[in-house]
Amino acid sequence: MGSSVSNAPVNTQPALTFNYTGPANGVAVFNITSKDLQTSNLQLYLNPGQASSVVINVSGTDNGGSLTLSNLSFVTGGGFSDAIASKILWNFEDVSGTLNPGSGGTFLGSILAPTASLDASNAIDGSVFVESVTTAGEIHYKNNGYVVQYNGFNPLSVPEPSSMVMAALGMLGVGAAGWGRRRAS
Repeated sequence: MGSSVSNAPVNTQPALTFNYTGPANGVAVFNITSKDLQTSNLQLYLNPGQASSVVINVSGTDNGGSLTLSNLSFVTGGGFSDAIASKILWNFEDVSGTLNPGSGGTFLGSILAPTASLDASNAIDGSVFVESVTTAGEIHYKNNGYVVQYNGFNPLSVPEPSSMVMAALGMLGVGAAGWGRRRAS
């Protein structure tokens, strides 16, 4: 599919590099295992090429359906940045317990783990879709590198069911009175 993952040390630090070589506006899809991300002080590099978005499928867990990632380093000079965080989706398909995305810096990209409980102490630049969230950090939705603030949502008032019944009875009464007047004349 035009994508590759390489595990090559860079500057003697353990590194994981994601390279997309597919067509312009394609989706870069990378498949890795949870063990690929569990190296201490792992540096992550991304070359998205001309991809419109990036999906990183992470299979496996470390114990009992949980996954803890420690001290991941998203190398901003190596392709990861705030500007593309909104284009990255991390799919933790096998995590059904606790997902801890690390205690290092900001986690870049959206997290998809619908059956997991997210326990994060760091900031996350992206959306989060999980079963439950416990966090001491912030979750930022970014659009082209800019944080989009959530300003709340005020839905229109929805009438109580009893109010709707009273309104229906009132309309029936008005209709019956009009029908009675027409019939009398």
